[in-house]
Formats: sequence, C-alpha cells, structure tokens
Amino acid sequence: MGISSVGEPCMKASTAIATFRRLRTQPLWRLLASDHGPLTLGLLQTHLYESERGLPASIFHAICQA
Repeated sequence: MGISSVGEPCMKASTAIATFRRLRTQPLWRLLASDHGPLTLGLLQTHLYESERGLPASIFHAICQA
C-alpha cells in the first residue's frame, strides 16, 4: 500500500464530514433533526402518496387539521 491509498479514505471521510456539516445548517435538515422531526416525518409519510413528492402547503395544512 502506498501513501495515496492510505490517504484516500481520509479524504473521503473529510468530504463526508464537510457535507454533513453543510447539511446541518439547512432549514429542512434542522427540522428533521429537531424534537419535532419524528412528528414531521410521520405526517409526511401518512399524507403523501408514493407517487407524490410534493403537496401545496395549504392542502397539507387542511389535511393535517382534519
């Protein structure tokens, strides 16, 4: 094994760490990581169908209130 083969996994790990740090600053990531994350995921899973990737907020809000 040469130096480059040993250093390569470290570069991949550092790239992954940088990506996760960047994601943690995004609003959606922060919501899912919050105390309300499981509730949010449960509502989305319950009210969105497999073929639907999006839903207008007004409709989603009405569904959740019913």
